[in-house]
Amino acid sequence: MKNLGIIAGSGDFPILVAEGARKCGIEQIVVAALIGETKKEIEFVADVVVWIEIGQLNEVIHCFKTNGCESVVMAGQITPTKLFSKLKLDLRMAQVLARVKFRGAAPLFGSIAEELEKDGLKIMDSSTFVKPHMAIEGCMTKIKPTEEQMIDIKKGRMLARAIADLDIGQTIVMKEGAVVAVEAIEGTNQTIMRAGQLAGPGAIVIKVMKSGHDFRFDIPVIGKETLKVMKDAGAKILVLDKDGAIMINMEQVLKISDDYGISIVGM
Repeated sequence: MKNLGIIAGSGDFPILVAEGARKCGIEQIVVAALIGETKKEIEFVADVVVWIEIGQLNEVIHCFKTNGCESVVMAGQITPTKLFSKLKLDLRMAQVLARVKFRGAAPLFGSIAEELEKDGLKIMDSSTFVKPHMAIEGCMTKIKPTEEQMIDIKKGRMLARAIADLDIGQTIVMKEGAVVAVEAIEGTNQTIMRAGQLAGPGAIVIKVMKSGHDFRFDIPVIGKETLKVMKDAGAKILVLDKDGAIMINMEQVLKISDDYGISIVGM
């Protein structure tokens, strides 16, 4: 594979994918960058960047087809509330949304992937080029959870998986046996902030994939911003699925966690 297309949403994940693809020998990286979402820094790691309004699916397809891309990675998020704003949709995207009865991440991105594949574009596992940044099993930080905290973690993982399987969200926050906050459309950081306001310091943040997760999109991602929010909210532990969450700049994330007194556990 010489050429790779990336549909780049928000955050550093698209940049990480581009850097990983380059290390794997991809010669040309073509990015469909979403106006108002994608970081400008993507232009430093890609060969071709086309800035496109959210909702213009035909332009995304044209971007990749005209630049010789047959394989595409979907990386990064779209601000969830924009799904309820007045987007300018082309006919193709309007048809996609009309088919999606429930606007959870999996149904929506799955329908977009189907549309891209109609034009011969293969949607790849979005973790393909970032394997070194995946969460590993065990405690990855200096501070380890106590036995009491492990009881909350085990209970919380079971509940979080149930919520994820319903396409509601990927994150719940636990404290002393109680569910303090559940993620919905507001996103992980807002969920953590709400938990801090409701229950104060000492909470456990648990972020999981749904059962049988489609790795082509919506893989859990955490970075230094997540940790800053946890610090501000007083949360003390972050629990992730081993091989099921991407840690942006893993070495830096673990150092910051140690500095903040936060445990990160892969299970």
